[in-house]
Amino acid sequence: MTFYTGSNYTGTSYKLPVGKWDYATLAPNIGNDTISSLKAPPGLWVQLWSESNCWYNHGEYYGDVASLGAMDNQTSCLEIKPGVSIYPNQNFSGTYQTLPPGAYNHTQFPVVGNDNIESLVAAPGILVRVCSESGASYGNVGWGTCQELSGSVASLGSLNNSVSNIEVFAGVTVYRDADYGGVSQTFREGTYGAADLSIVGNDQISSLIVAPGMKATLCSENGGWGDCKEYTGWNSFVGKASSGATMNDRTSYISVTPL
Repeated sequence: MTFYTGSNYTGTSYKLPVGKWDYATLAPNIGNDTISSLKAPPGLWVQLWSESNCWYNHGEYYGDVASLGAMDNQTSCLEIKPGVSIYPNQNFSGTYQTLPPGAYNHTQFPVVGNDNIESLVAAPGILVRVCSESGASYGNVGWGTCQELSGSVASLGSLNNSVSNIEVFAGVTVYRDADYGGVSQTFREGTYGAADLSIVGNDQISSLIVAPGMKATLCSENGGWGDCKEYTGWNSFVGKASSGATMNDRTSYISVTPL
């Protein structure tokens, strides 16, 4: 995500990844109380706070924001979080809306609209459940025709223009190759054995991205034993377990839990 000291994406710019960034990071790089505009890629949103340690006045933003309004030149702390961007048209076109982890019924995506979603982009580590029928007030579990999706989905297929409920889950995305390459698969909170690794493959994982607030435990043996290692954040190579044995291409079990 890129931040600018001037409105309309002018002035000094500074890029930051997913995470929480306080005065100590902002002051020497872009300045304290200097941010006036920002550009957030699809799947990411940001909270800006007026005081160090992320408190007091705040605002939430996604997409390209040419002017921060009340938060102009007020940011002393910020937190970038992954989520999902939903679009009214296929192939990621039209005015989109970004949702953080949580549950949303048909009244809670007014930018795109109920029964009007055709594509989406979920950030790494995020799993999305979309359903044709709305859950109870302010989210909860949708019903009807449902799909679990991750990554960039250019068309929702049979659910095009039929989504009335969205659940956004923080979890982990695992990749077959190092540096987040190759086939990937995303899991939300839970435990998964070799049979569940149907997309990425058993004994095939080489890198992974864990959503903030979560941890993933990879084990070499189905059932959660053998060599195991815990991961948080971005891991371009799974490296070695605490025993010294490499976890590369050896994962047969994944546990995803909150920190």
